[in-house]
Amino acid sequence: MQGAEGIPTLLWYGEEGDFRIMVTNLLGPSLEDLFDYCHRKFSLKTVLLLTEQFLYRLQYLHEKNFVHRDVKPANFLMGLGKKADKLFMIDFGLARKYRDSRTNLHIPTKEDKTLTGTARYASINAHLGIEQSRRDDLEALGYVLVYFLKGGLPWQGLQISGKKEKYEKILEKKVATPAEVLCKDLPEEFAIFLKYSKTLKFEERPDYMWIQRIFKDLAIKLNFQKDLIFDWAVISINSEKKLKEEEEMMKKKKIAIIEEKIITGVLKTTIISCKNLPNFDMVGGSDAYCVITLINSSGNFFSNELIMMATEVSNSERFQRKTEVLHDTNDPVWNYEFEIKLSLKEKDYEGLMMMIEVWDHDLVGDELIGRTKIQLKSLWKRIGIEKEWKEGLRDKKGEEWKDCKVEGKFKWVVL
Repeated sequence: MQGAEGIPTLLWYGEEGDFRIMVTNLLGPSLEDLFDYCHRKFSLKTVLLLTEQFLYRLQYLHEKNFVHRDVKPANFLMGLGKKADKLFMIDFGLARKYRDSRTNLHIPTKEDKTLTGTARYASINAHLGIEQSRRDDLEALGYVLVYFLKGGLPWQGLQISGKKEKYEKILEKKVATPAEVLCKDLPEEFAIFLKYSKTLKFEERPDYMWIQRIFKDLAIKLNFQKDLIFDWAVISINSEKKLKEEEEMMKKKKIAIIEEKIITGVLKTTIISCKNLPNFDMVGGSDAYCVITLINSSGNFFSNELIMMATEVSNSERFQRKTEVLHDTNDPVWNYEFEIKLSLKEKDYEGLMMMIEVWDHDLVGDELIGRTKIQLKSLWKRIGIEKEWKEGLRDKKGEEWKDCKVEGKFKWVVL
């Protein structure tokens, strides 16, 4: 498949010790990452620009006699440099040959197969255990497009503890949600595409040109230009403009900032363990992780403007960092350290609070298990003194989980 547009270039593969290694050309962020960057919603123009490339990638893969079987935002990356506007398809680990390349003989349909792919985007037939073919890649793409335009899908966030039960509920919701309902308030072309993909027969070749035409006609009707300027590029331009404005503002306030007392130090936090996690799925593929967020006394996230000259170990303004070691257990022991370097005015330390969240990750996505807040008021005055803590977790409604405790310690070191 190499050499085609949107397919990574294989540079080397081989074995090193117990590991099998594959090296490809460096690509940019995934569409899931860019979706987060754009505040979890894409404009119709960006989705239409992406749809054209999605369809070309899938058509090429199908013409090479393979089906992907795991179409989702995380498996499509944008390029870098001169190819920053090109969409790349990756992760062929679940791909399967559906047709013999010599005889063009299609594989026979089978049933009672386990779900392959990601439940959130999988086709209804994949949920039902029916062998996947080209139609299933297209149906999954339909769900991805709706996800981008609406910011989510109706079967996300179902509060079900077991994986099997969760998948059954997702299937139930998909079957009960017609394309017209799923695509409500969207241009009718999306419902037409989704219904078309669901009516395709197992061995039937999709009419890729017709699908491309209905979406291109929609773009023309809406007077969208094919300039390949995606939402994330617009945000970047606006961010640069805002940064320049902030720099100018900082220059004007320079004298006042110098006169104010700034205290710089490092907040060292260790999350030791979390006992008795509720509704935690122990059936493989599910992991717990912890997220640290610094907030002020009003519950607002500290902004770059408030945390002046701040540097820390993660890339997020909210100082989030997932633990690198995940555990399939009801009592994960992390002993994972977070270090956050702050340069704040003395008065801002008084309102400093730390929010600790425990999340569960599985094939369906990430779900918040519980959170707690710890006041750090006056901690910065107790230089180098380590303090241990144990707090109960509360669910999203604010109710405390019985016997569920998260333990840790922290100390403040002035630089």
